[in-house]
Amino acid sequence: MLHDHERFEDPDIFKPARYTPDEEGAELTRFVYAAAFGFGRRTCPGRNFATASMWIIIATVLAAFDILPDGDKIDSGEGVDVPSLQYETGALPRLSSFKCRVQPRDTMSNDLLKKMVPRSSPNLRCNSHDM
Repeated sequence: MLHDHERFEDPDIFKPARYTPDEEGAELTRFVYAAAFGFGRRTCPGRNFATASMWIIIATVLAAFDILPDGDKIDSGEGVDVPSLQYETGALPRLSSFKCRVQPRDTMSNDLLKKMVPRSSPNLRCNSHDM
């Protein structure tokens, strides 16, 4: 599916830069998004479930946690450094460096998270001083 000679020049050669935005950036972004779930008759049957689940997870994290810059910059009134948008590639692409503090917004969120973590994965540890 991603080796279309009509869409890409040299589709068999590894060129990740072909997915960076250009004059056709919006159309290409939609194409790459759709490529993750397949096309036509081969479309992933769990596509809607996966996107809805990710939306719920992200909304829950943003509702339950304060995500703050690492260190005491907010407390001291200093400006916050905006990290570069350099990514590491792989199965799950991520920012190369993004230091931050993630803390529960209130005691109710904290108590709920302490109850949820051991049930969701017995391998995760929940230290009371961390939460």
